[in-house]
Amino acid sequence: MRRMPMPLQYNSLLAFVQLLLPTMRATRQRNLVWLVLGLLQVRDAHLTISEVARAIHTRSSHWHKFKRMYRFLSNLKWSPQDCCDELLPFLLSRFRCNGYLPVIIDQSTLGGRWEVLWAAVPFRGRALPIYFRLFTYAAIRSDPEGSQTKLEDEFIRAVVRRLPCPADAVLLFDRGYARVSLLRLLAALHVKYVLRVRADTWVCHRRYAGPLSDIPIRRGGLLWWPQVRYHKHECYPTNLAIARNATAKEPWYLLTNLSRAATAVSWYERRFRCEELFKDIKDQLHLETLRLRKSCQVERLLFGIVVAYYALTLIGVAAKRAGLNCKVCKDRTSAAWMALRLLKMPQFLKPRLVRRALLQYCWSLAYESG
Repeated sequence: MRRMPMPLQYNSLLAFVQLLLPTMRATRQRNLVWLVLGLLQVRDAHLTISEVARAIHTRSSHWHKFKRMYRFLSNLKWSPQDCCDELLPFLLSRFRCNGYLPVIIDQSTLGGRWEVLWAAVPFRGRALPIYFRLFTYAAIRSDPEGSQTKLEDEFIRAVVRRLPCPADAVLLFDRGYARVSLLRLLAALHVKYVLRVRADTWVCHRRYAGPLSDIPIRRGGLLWWPQVRYHKHECYPTNLAIARNATAKEPWYLLTNLSRAATAVSWYERRFRCEELFKDIKDQLHLETLRLRKSCQVERLLFGIVVAYYALTLIGVAAKRAGLNCKVCKDRTSAAWMALRLLKMPQFLKPRLVRRALLQYCWSLAYESG
């Protein structure tokens, strides 16, 4: 029996890449398309250039495909950071934003060696990356003037520069970013923020001065303390929201410059979408098995994975709207997970739907179901 071709065809993906990255050179666009097609078809093995080349289904020899991918991933004449400038404009053209634009700032580890700072926009229970920065702790230690705080501040400035209107964005941070210097930076950049802090954090509000853990709050409760003084010595003025879920072990302690506690909690809940993004790209796109040594290659491969994730997300939400999710599983799954399975089921997923998903359909960022 003749094998049916994958519904995601080269020409459709090339048109998508041209739409996503219109200023990229045509030869690099074509190489990026082959990289994405290879990434989407890599079997359960170590993620290497050789495996990506082996997964590209063309009549060329393996050595030819390997050289093509190796040169593309080693080419310093194109920068993933510069290409990221075009991700957010594309996202806002295809994903409607009502009200604030939420941007998650988080960090993940790849292969036990590489660290990645991410900026991502939550969508349908996951998140779409708009910028990233690769680094290693060894590189920071070897730089006399280097520090992770400095790197994070530069990263946040770069993210804010890419926002069309920083005043209409809200940045979401976990406890690892709780420092006064960051709050001052965010104030200078004129952006909204919600930042979780640890329970042993010292605050001062009216007659209370002490750690947050000593503030009583019942299960299911919500407290709002405007104009608290954060940090025992620096006493930085900000607002504090304290929320405790009925089943949570400890409350959320959220610093914010928003004006309502419920609003701050609602936005912060979306920060966890980034953790689901990490699971998808590590497990479904094999990033956890990365076996590359050169940072330039890792960075460019990572950008290829970002492009692949955009494509999978668009295909997945379109397939769900068409009712194809019941062909894959009975439970709710991520759009990327479902799209990966449907790409191997051409009897259900048709090239026409894939092309419309990549080039035409628009969605709302406010709709969080799915």
